[in-house]
Amino acid sequence: MTGAQKFFVARNLLHEFVEGSLDRRGWAGSFFFRRQLPGTAFCTFFFFEQFLPTAIYMADARAQELPLLTVGDPEFVEHDWFAMFGSLGVLDHDTQIAAFVRVAGWIGMCSVTAWLAWRGLARAPENR
Repeated sequence: MTGAQKFFVARNLLHEFVEGSLDRRGWAGSFFFRRQLPGTAFCTFFFFEQFLPTAIYMADARAQELPLLTVGDPEFVEHDWFAMFGSLGVLDHDTQIAAFVRVAGWIGMCSVTAWLAWRGLARAPENR
């Protein structure tokens, strides 16, 4: 694989993984720098929440049983994760990668929730 092909695959992998979540990260950063705790937690929580549906499609890379949405002719639909994992040589590990991503999503969501509760409880005596 040439350098340009590797760049294309890496770019697509990154785009696919954070699709729908990049805006949330941007908003989370905006809330964070304004010290708006609920907004930061909300956006960060939903950033990690997007790991769960992404992991479902990652796990389907070999089987390709899930229906894919397309704008064009459905006969020419290519499963993104099949193409990316196949070009990276990790297609046989699709379910393992998906399990890792799913666990990372749950850990992230639980961590954000715990962080918000901890910060809220730490501020509670000040508000009384």
